[in-house]
Formats: sequence, structure tokens, C-alpha cells
Amino acid sequence: MEENTELKSRIGELEKNRTDTVAENVELRARVVKLEQDIDELKKELESKKNHKFQKKCILIAQILLNEEPVVQGAQHRLHSTGWYNDIRKLKNIINRDRIYKFREFIDRKGLTL
Repeated sequence: MEENTELKSRIGELEKNRTDTVAENVELRARVVKLEQDIDELKKELESKKNHKFQKKCILIAQILLNEEPVVQGAQHRLHSTGWYNDIRKLKNIINRDRIYKFREFIDRKGLTL
């Protein structure tokens, strides 16, 4: 009898522990999902900053090479979400072909890579 009571008591404790563990598990999974979303947002933000940094480098090189301010049309924020190749393609449309040729020539002479 006494043994039965102890077993029932022990079973009750274990069930309570199991319920607590399941609740904690659900809580932790929710935190993991939130953290994964935060990581994705930070990755997108970092990519945007890299693109912006690349654009600044291109503009600076154009300023140094051509001794003039680059002609930029439209909003630059449109370029932030694109890859570097698309940025170059858009810059080709912004800067006339002569300037691009001088730019490429300068890069080739210096052995630089972008």
C-alpha cells in the first residue's frame, strides 16, 4: 500500500516535470525562430551595407580618375538590394562610355580588382 502511494507520488512528480519540460521546449523553439529571423534581417542589412560601400568606392575611383564629380541620376537607394554585378550595369548607364573606358584602363594598368 505504502509502496503504491510512493509510486503514484513519483509518477505525479515525473508527469509535472515532463509538462514543465514540454512548456520550456515550446518557449525555446519560439526563441530560436525569433533569433533566426533576426539573423536573416542582419544578413540583409549587411549585404546592403556592402553594396553601399562598393558604390562609394566606384564613385571615389571615378572622381580620382576623371577629376570631376560623377553624374548620378535617380535615387541611389535602388541599388542597395542588388548584387555588385547589377550595380556595375547600372553605373554603366549612369557614366558615359568614354568614362567607363578610362576607368577600365586605369584599373587594368594598376592591376586592381573590385
